[in-house]
Amino acid sequence: MSWFEKLTGFRELGYAQTQAQFEVIGNRLHSRVNGRSWQVGVLETPSLAELRVRSATVREATQGVLRVRNIAADAHQLHTWPEVNGALVQVASQFNLLEMPGYYVSPEDGVSAYEHDLTQGPACARAAGAATIYRNYFAPVGGQIGQTRARQIDTLADLRAALPRGDEIEMRNGYALATPDILRAIDTKLADLNDAERDSLRALLRIGLHHDVDVTAVGALQGQRVSQAYCSALPVNYNHGTDPATWASFACLVLE
Repeated sequence: MSWFEKLTGFRELGYAQTQAQFEVIGNRLHSRVNGRSWQVGVLETPSLAELRVRSATVREATQGVLRVRNIAADAHQLHTWPEVNGALVQVASQFNLLEMPGYYVSPEDGVSAYEHDLTQGPACARAAGAATIYRNYFAPVGGQIGQTRARQIDTLADLRAALPRGDEIEMRNGYALATPDILRAIDTKLADLNDAERDSLRALLRIGLHHDVDVTAVGALQGQRVSQAYCSALPVNYNHGTDPATWASFACLVLE
């Protein structure tokens, strides 16, 4: 039995069939099958520029000393720790805020298979499973409900639009795919920028912020909630036929 079935009471079906087994009321996702419901909070895609403005206000109002602790832990189970209640967890994802193992997998393929991917992103996505179901099946995109093969969130869109030939980068299921010629044009542009111009491009990148969602991982206390930041790097190794070195300046810009 998959994590999805254990949570919702039914096996993931076709896209429309699965969608029909849920109801979203306010900030809660309800399963029509087992009667359970979960808080799925608020999903947004702020830019770095917007986050800088928000964080400046918070920093000014924050007192105390910053403490750093380096830990090694299961990213999935970490969500169940009592001290993580209310925390912000950074999650590796694609630019559509989902966890496809490759660009050949679409939202129509569902989210049950996330449990077979042991990397950090899918582990965190399953830990707040109801929110993940929401992002796949119910996130608003282009005035419609849910992500599909042809309609997806794209947190790279604004940055791509500001880059030469950026409109030619193919976004396929959250993965950015580019040709050597496109990468050379971008590399040439970035090499000519001063620090301020480069930073203006950085500020266009967006991330996914899913606020105040229920932790559904086994072992979590009732009412345990986190917020998750879904952030993607460029999929350099998935772009077969391109030299990884040609991605360096673009990829570093996104990481910055």
